[in-house]
Amino acid sequence: MSQTTGATSDPRITDAGVDETRDGWNSGTQKMLQRAGSVSLVVMLIAIFAGTNYFKHETYADSYEVWNTFHYYLGAKYSPEVGYFSLYTCALEADRDSANYWIRVEGARDMGTYRIVPRYSLPPCPRANFTPERWSKFTQDVEWFAIHGRPYYFARLFADKGFNPPPSWVAVARPLAQAVPISQYRLATDIIFNLDVIAILGGVLIIWWSSGGTVALLTGALTVFYFGNFGYMGGNFLQYFWFPLVVVAIILWARNKPGYSGAVLGVATGLQVFPLFFGLPVIARGIIGFLRHRKESDWRAHFRFNGALVAVVLASLLVGSLAGGGTQAWGEWQKKITIHRNYLRGEIFDIGLANLTATAVSTNHRSATTYQDDVPNTLMRLTALQNNILLYYILWVGFLAMWLLAVVTAPASDLFGYGLLLMYAAVSSSPYYYLSLALIPFIFWKSSRALRLYAIWGTVALFAGHIIYFRDNYVSWRYLPHLLSQCSIALFLLGLAAISAFSRQATDAPNR
Repeated sequence: MSQTTGATSDPRITDAGVDETRDGWNSGTQKMLQRAGSVSLVVMLIAIFAGTNYFKHETYADSYEVWNTFHYYLGAKYSPEVGYFSLYTCALEADRDSANYWIRVEGARDMGTYRIVPRYSLPPCPRANFTPERWSKFTQDVEWFAIHGRPYYFARLFADKGFNPPPSWVAVARPLAQAVPISQYRLATDIIFNLDVIAILGGVLIIWWSSGGTVALLTGALTVFYFGNFGYMGGNFLQYFWFPLVVVAIILWARNKPGYSGAVLGVATGLQVFPLFFGLPVIARGIIGFLRHRKESDWRAHFRFNGALVAVVLASLLVGSLAGGGTQAWGEWQKKITIHRNYLRGEIFDIGLANLTATAVSTNHRSATTYQDDVPNTLMRLTALQNNILLYYILWVGFLAMWLLAVVTAPASDLFGYGLLLMYAAVSSSPYYYLSLALIPFIFWKSSRALRLYAIWGTVALFAGHIIYFRDNYVSWRYLPHLLSQCSIALFLLGLAAISAFSRQATDAPNR
């Protein structure tokens, strides 16, 4: 990020309080690393875009990684008809009306209960929501996914957890899904299956532009090796567009443009909700400054950020209501996401303090290989969590106290980095949200020496540990590796807060 020294009399000291000549790298070495990073980024870009079929299965020439695109593309395109509860049941009914490509699909998840039930025990598809023309198009799109995915692969897909983005995301994604007919043109298919790769690379390029090739190369490498599997970035549909938006929000905050930063983070929040956690440390810091009766100049940047963030989030609520479902769409989403988040507290695949607690206190140590296999184990872990809920609340208070201590003591320019600690403590989330860990070195790139080194090498060690030891996509399905994975993520995030809390004093100028 660009350094802004403002009116300080000592050119070595930035507004974030970092003496960059004392602990900075040799300028010649840093320039060499930046050039190497820039060249490597260009090579990476060429390598990725040279093969738009990267996300196909190696053993199935016509089989794309369609898992997430199925949910997000069809869920967006046909949101007025299927809503948040009927994607699976309508897709299976379309299969029955066509050629039964999914004859191996015997069980699927009931979105109202999150139980896996026999295919023909699902609630009926609301066919009345479809016009004959829309049903025909839906069936055609469903057939395309069936043809381009492996049969057993699809059988497991229907045990996933449906369509969950907020209505404000639907308002953005549905027009694009309508405009790009995935079942008709090969080019459209390649565009859809690479949109999220482009979004992530865009975020890396923005980091390159703002902070140089070294940190951009590091961030790009971390996203590529995120918990050991690059392929899961492709085959999505607007699932990672929060990434470049959060990058831009971080840069704007560091450059003392809090209103713009809050507005951009508000857009990211409207798309995926969880980016709000990045802004909560800034909100809390502004409130603390106000309650401490600090001078207006000490907290006004935080309030400008807060005002812009709140305004855009409210606008997102309005946009989501105008997307076709009205305010009822938000009620339906809230009902669905409540079921979803409660279930994730016990599912071995997911990440969060409640999930860690449930895994640790449960006497059921059985592993799983699929969502369906893990259902009985999940129910047992949820029961164990409920029986030990006081322990979870004690841990939650401890995490919250550490988060507040970091928020109070950290330089304003580091605040975004502590949002992930609160997210870990407050909610159990699907693993792909934690790609945001790849931004930790970027956020703390110009922080104090101790914090910068911990952010860089801690993140590298965390990711490398998953690649070398766990050897699974995302977080392991196996009991002990999953438990170790959860502990390593929790300890890493607590370490960030602890270093900040016990090694330096807060400054309220957001720019660097």
